[in-house]
Amino acid sequence: MAVADNTRMKSLEAEVKKLYQMLEAASEENRAERARDSEATSIKFDAIQSSLTQLLQECSMLRSPAHTLTHGSNLGGDFQPRCGLTRRVNFDLPKFDETDALGWIFSMD
Repeated sequence: MAVADNTRMKSLEAEVKKLYQMLEAASEENRAERARDSEATSIKFDAIQSSLTQLLQECSMLRSPAHTLTHGSNLGGDFQPRCGLTRRVNFDLPKFDETDALGWIFSMD
């Protein structure tokens, strides 16, 4: 019976060793994948940072004194560029009552 137990123990040790090696291989693959992902993320962040820097430079150029006066301005220099951002305009639109379509359209002047 001792010989059978010893054989069974060696078989279990071999299985444990095999599982440990598989775990180590999977762990190494995981580390390599994380390193690749980290590198890709770093590259993306660098690209975003570069784009933001470029946008800030363009915005500061638009705000320079040479760009404060534009066609139609009042020569007072109060033009404030928005660096590509649009300004929201709120206005009241009369509700169409289905009686006078042309009157409704032209009432929006």
